[in-house]
Amino acid sequence: MLKIEEKVQIYKPLPEVFAFVTNVRAASRWSGMLEEVVVTSEGPLKVGSKGFNRMRLLWKTAKVGWEITGLEPNRTFVVTSTSGPIYGLYFYRFQWLDNTTLINLRVEAEPRGAFKILEPVFGQVVLSQIAWDLVTLKQILENKTSSPG
Repeated sequence: MLKIEEKVQIYKPLPEVFAFVTNVRAASRWSGMLEEVVVTSEGPLKVGSKGFNRMRLLWKTAKVGWEITGLEPNRTFVVTSTSGPIYGLYFYRFQWLDNTTLINLRVEAEPRGAFKILEPVFGQVVLSQIAWDLVTLKQILENKTSSPG
């Protein structure tokens, strides 16, 4: 199992950063592996909300189901995969620190099927992509002049 921890410091108020990150429908704006995010649950997002992503994984596009398994406003956001070629847990922890929002992201990912034999390569790709995604997230939020929506 791959275990990755990354962090980013964003010069924006914590509630604004939290709202943007937890807006899963907009995640493809800052996550390079995501092509599309579809929410299949009704109503506002909450623990138990479900959906799927179409993701670029190495040489192919894959459909990965997910469920929100943790949501504490302005503190934590946890998404767990429920189907697809990768088991994944994405644990975001938010903290207000020195007039900035600090995001600590812990990812646990385990390739399945054909991806299992490529785990070393996959791990390097995922590590690079997550680091790049957090830089992109920072750039989007720090250049944003209005509230996320």
